[in-house]
Amino acid sequence: MYNVTPTSNIFKDVLPGEPWQPEPAARYNAVNELLRQENNINSAHLTAVAGNQCCINVFNTSNRLLDFRKAVQIDTDFAGPENLINLSDPYVCGKPVEDEECFWGIALENIPPGKAGMVQIAGVFSLPEVWGVRPSQISYNGNPEPFYQNYINPRKDGAFELNNRGRARVLWWQTTRKENQGNLPKAGRAVVLLNTPDSYIYDGMFAVKDNGNGNLFVKGGLTDLALGIFSDKVATLEDSEVSINPHNDPMYVHLVATKGNGGIYDWTLKAVNGFTANGMDMYHPGQTMVWPLARYNSATDYNGHYSPVNLIQIQYGPVNFRERYYLEQ
Repeated sequence: MYNVTPTSNIFKDVLPGEPWQPEPAARYNAVNELLRQENNINSAHLTAVAGNQCCINVFNTSNRLLDFRKAVQIDTDFAGPENLINLSDPYVCGKPVEDEECFWGIALENIPPGKAGMVQIAGVFSLPEVWGVRPSQISYNGNPEPFYQNYINPRKDGAFELNNRGRARVLWWQTTRKENQGNLPKAGRAVVLLNTPDSYIYDGMFAVKDNGNGNLFVKGGLTDLALGIFSDKVATLEDSEVSINPHNDPMYVHLVATKGNGGIYDWTLKAVNGFTANGMDMYHPGQTMVWPLARYNSATDYNGHYSPVNLIQIQYGPVNFRERYYLEQ
């Protein structure tokens, strides 16, 4: 059996008239946590559901304020031998979101630089403002088809956006803007489940990501285009970048395979941007094949800056051109 020490033997009550010294940090933090829990239950402005959340104390290692209800990137790289954690009063380090595919939570209070506060990293939470449109209409063959964006990602500017991948699963969604108001994109409110087992970040072949510098990063990948009769080599795309064209809204990222002068085993691959869903404007029978990889929705924000609203991955895994095109044997 385990020997359990009663908490009454750890923290002694102060009797009237007895001398009193400031309590240890562990006791002080424990009282603060109880007060926070009471505040979470009784306050209307905190809509995380009591009993369905997992929170952790986060130390702000940045020089910026971690705002209430905004995403906090858990700074796993900050840990080291010089940053020993008190196991009786653990905390982790956090900062504003710098990598949109990081592990993140939501601040339950304003956390100034160099201070610690509570961040929810799992469980149910409601977000009053999420950018994007649900459902979106995407298609690789030109025919519209519904595509529900069931995840939410944090942006580097602190806003949240709908996506088809991420760490927060949408449980409930309600549109708050029926139409665009000026230059503002559509928005809504959502109830999400943070860091669920089915939440994911796709990082496989041909994954497309926003670099944040006006370019999209396209991860390399394999195809089924053989490069020789007796060779096991196939046409491969190396890691690439595609420029964001502000005149294409939405913009599509396509994988283009072009046949060279060497016959059916001479193929070159390139990632390009385009304005059609199926890329048929770039297709040339017997010479050029096109395969959609991702759709990039975009909008001008209220500051007049051109910024992403969402990025929808279409292709997962290797590209098999023979599924869609006839190739000479």
